[in-house]
Amino acid sequence: MADNVLRYGFRESVVSFKSAGLEVHEFQKEAEYTKDKLRMLASQAVESDMAEVIVLGCTAQFGFFRELQEEIGVPVIDAVMASLKYAELLIGLRDMFGWNHSKAYTYQGPPAGEIRL
Repeated sequence: MADNVLRYGFRESVVSFKSAGLEVHEFQKEAEYTKDKLRMLASQAVESDMAEVIVLGCTAQFGFFRELQEEIGVPVIDAVMASLKYAELLIGLRDMFGWNHSKAYTYQGPPAGEIRL
């Protein structure tokens, strides 16, 4: 994740990275422990690092963002919800305005005869 932040030019926008130190399967194993760990890390980022937004990097605690956001007082971005809402936005732009990705050159689909079903 840190490499992507640098690659996309957001280094000045990120104040810290915090890891829960859990394997993916461990996130659901003890849900309350995981939530407590995320609470502690998010609070630490806000209070010590002056973070103004928390971005949860894992989808294992889907839905917890609301509770965490209320507790720490800054926006908490949930990877699942953000992706879903972005997809809804793109569909809405396509449906309402006909805006879609360009199909003129590099994003042009293959000829119908080349598609195997």
